[in-house]
Amino acid sequence: DADGYFWLSGRAKDLIKRSGHSIDPQGVEEALHAYPAIALAAVVARPDARAGEVPVAFVSLKPGARADPAQLLADCRARLGDPVAAPVQLTVLQQLPLTAVGKLDKVALRTLAAADNNPD
Repeated sequence: DADGYFWLSGRAKDLIKRSGHSIDPQGVEEALHAYPAIALAAVVARPDARAGEVPVAFVSLKPGARADPAQLLADCRARLGDPVAAPVQLTVLQQLPLTAVGKLDKVALRTLAAADNNPD
């Protein structure tokens, strides 16, 4: 602003720091929502020894929809066009965890991502 202050808006706490780059998960989630079979998508950080953090995606599908996680991940990467922002892993869950007020439970998803020892 005019006084020299920098103001963050949106989900600053959710930013993913990958190899010195800041990734806004909302843009990645929007790329995933473009896929017709996806009902809900969330992207969170997973700790990474080399990069600091890497984005991982969790999605739930619309009733009756079927999708190949590898194809969803490839489509997301193509839509983003930025390899740094692309998730390194995509997991399809029956239902994404929600808080008591019905919002995505990003804390639960971060815990799930951190516990996942699958190779990138």
